Amino acid sequence: MRGYFAQVRRAGFGIGLSTGKLARAMVEVLWQLPPEATPSKDVVVQHLGLLGQASKTRDINAAWNSAKRQVAREHPDRFCLDGKILRWASATEDR
Repeated sequence: MRGYFAQVRRAGFGIGLSTGKLARAMVEVLWQLPPEATPSKDVVVQHLGLLGQASKTRDINAAWNSAKRQVAREHPDRFCLDGKILRWASATEDR
């Protein structure tokens, strides 16, 4: 499916979604994740569905870096940014 969207983008059709809106959607997905789930980029992109599949890898990476910083800043009780790795706040207390 991802290959199909790559062909569509090469043909000149994009989804026209900004990195900021994609980051906002990622923050919403992170906020709704259960504590058992790993807060990783792969999990978040899967939960984005068609939006995640149709976005460019460059946009996803930029939005993920922005979303990690934003969610760690807005919700320090749930998330902790350990270097470049996003972790649950409870997992860092156990270490």
